[in-house]
Amino acid sequence: MRAAVLLLIVASALAAQTMEGHVYDALTGAPLSGALVSANFSDASRTDAAGHFRVPASFNLRIARAGYLRADHTIMGGQQTSDLRIDLTPASVISGKLMDEDGFAVEGASVVALRYQTINGERKLERAWQDNTNDLGEYRIAALSAGSYYIQARPLNLAIWDNRYVPEYFPGSMQPTGEGLIEVKAGEERGGIDFRLTKYEGVTLEGSLSMADGGPIPRRVMGIQLQSADFSIAGFYPLRKPFDGTFRIPHLPPGSYRSEEPRVGKECR
Repeated sequence: MRAAVLLLIVASALAAQTMEGHVYDALTGAPLSGALVSANFSDASRTDAAGHFRVPASFNLRIARAGYLRADHTIMGGQQTSDLRIDLTPASVISGKLMDEDGFAVEGASVVALRYQTINGERKLERAWQDNTNDLGEYRIAALSAGSYYIQARPLNLAIWDNRYVPEYFPGSMQPTGEGLIEVKAGEERGGIDFRLTKYEGVTLEGSLSMADGGPIPRRVMGIQLQSADFSIAGFYPLRKPFDGTFRIPHLPPGSYRSEEPRVGKECR
C-alpha cells in the first residue's frame, strides 16, 4: 500500500513537470507531424502523426517545421498546459533565375527579399530573407511571411564576374520600383521571377584617409569599408598603395554611402 501511494506521488510530480499539446497547419487545420517543439530553447520533441507533442514544463516554446514560419509561444500564468494548441503558418516562397547581359547564369550571387517596415517612426527597406544562386543561376527564397517584397541581386564573386555588375532590383533597375513589387500569400510560391543583370559604369570615388592630427595612417588600416545608406551595397576596398591612405572605388551607383568600422579605425577620418 505504501509503495502504491509513493508511486502515485512520483507519477503526479512527473506529470506536473511536463506539458503537451498539438500542432496544426494554420490554413487547413490539419495536424502537423515532424514539427520540432523546443522547451526553453533546449529540450525538444517532434510531433507524431497526430501533431501531438510532450516536452518538459517551460515558460517558452519554440516550434519549427520545414515549409512553415517558426513560432514562439509564451505560457501565461494560469494557462492550461495539458492540451495546448499551436498553429503554424505555411511559409511563402519567391524563386527564379539570374543571368548576365549575355544570358549566362550568374552563379554565387546573393539574392535578397526586402520589404518596407516602419522602425522608430521611420519607414525603411529591410532585409527579410536571402539565398545564393546555384550553378544554374537559380535561387529560392523561402521562410517568407505573406506580404509584398522587392528582390535584389548582387554578384559576390568578382573574381569571375565583371565588377561593373552592381546590385540591381527585379525586373532590372538600380532602385526598387512598383513594377518590381512581388506580393505573396501565406504558403504561396511565386516562381519565374527571372531577370538579367546589366553592366553599369557608375561613378568612381577617389580620396584619401588621414589621421585627425594629420599624421600617417596606422599600418593596421588596410582599406576602407563602404556601405550604402540603404544597406544594399557593401564592400571592402584596399588602399591603392600600402599605408598611403589613398583609395579608388569604381562603378558605384549614385547614392549615399558611409565608411564602416573596423577596417578604417576610429582615429581616421
